[in-house]
Amino acid sequence: MPLTLMTEVTQRGVASLVAASRAGLHTLPQSLLDDYAALEALAADYEATPSQETAADAAALTAQLIAATGGGAADALITDHIQPAIADFLTDFQASDPTANPARWQSTRTSWRILRGRAAQTTQDPDGLDSLHAEVGNLVELGPAWQPHHPNARYATPWGESTFQARLAWILAAGGEVWAPTASQQNEAWQANRNPSAAVTQWAF
Repeated sequence: MPLTLMTEVTQRGVASLVAASRAGLHTLPQSLLDDYAALEALAADYEATPSQETAADAAALTAQLIAATGGGAADALITDHIQPAIADFLTDFQASDPTANPARWQSTRTSWRILRGRAAQTTQDPDGLDSLHAEVGNLVELGPAWQPHHPNARYATPWGESTFQARLAWILAAGGEVWAPTASQQNEAWQANRNPSAAVTQWAF
């Protein structure tokens, strides 16, 4: 398989998504996984015996995989596969399951970032994927120190942000709804938080 096609699949994040799914971090549609496996087989065939036919088949599969992980399909993958994986992680975390560790969290969030970057819609939130709205979905229900630009924002924890387990436990104990939103979901949360009539005015933590 030509190197340019291998590079394209990798650069679009498809390889990373499949690797995370194969590692059990989140699911993906079986059809997508099957197409990726077929692409790998074509790559091996091409390496052994290069041919235009194999290259053309690989190019078609590459285009198919890119389409299946971008645009509206990216949002569907977030809602159907990444969000359930985040929910499973939080359940395991609250049950003190040792598999709910920073590496698993970061890998799942990396898949979310890849799909958000490939989705058709972008967020209106000026802080983008690094916004607190992209991590906690119910800021409007929490106290003012949770607002992204409040001087005490999420840095109000006594340990800063260096301790993953302690920080996540603190967010959950305070009633924070940890999530991995689509752009439209993040936009809705961001817009709600901008509405003064909807904002919580008393710090109740």
